Amino acid sequence: MGKLPSGGNREVLILSFDGEYRPGARGNRDADFMIQTLDKELKRHSPYGLILDFRKLHYEYGDMLDGVLLFTEDSWLGDICPTVVVASHLNRNGLSGLVLHVLGDTIAEWLFNTVDDALVEIAQRHQAMDA
Repeated sequence: MGKLPSGGNREVLILSFDGEYRPGARGNRDADFMIQTLDKELKRHSPYGLILDFRKLHYEYGDMLDGVLLFTEDSWLGDICPTVVVASHLNRNGLSGLVLHVLGDTIAEWLFNTVDDALVEIAQRHQAMDA
């Protein structure tokens, strides 16, 4: 769990995934595993935000990963649990393509270089929601 830079007692769930996300349809089981893990951990913690730490995950392509990124929006948490991703050289190109072409969003909305940058983004999204 991480803490927001603004302090307070609100916690952000940080889930790390490593290894290789198999390309294309072979990665569907990888996405299913990630979604099952997300479901279990989100129900256990009910966080203020979610950071998917993919710095050690090798990812090239596979559309089922969009279900992982959008899991909180599609779950009982809805918009109250913003999700962001910490990316690295192992996956930035693949994740950028997924965000742009599958999700139709901007890279700046999803991909961050550090956990600290991701925590700042979650805090800013909640400030915007509260305004």
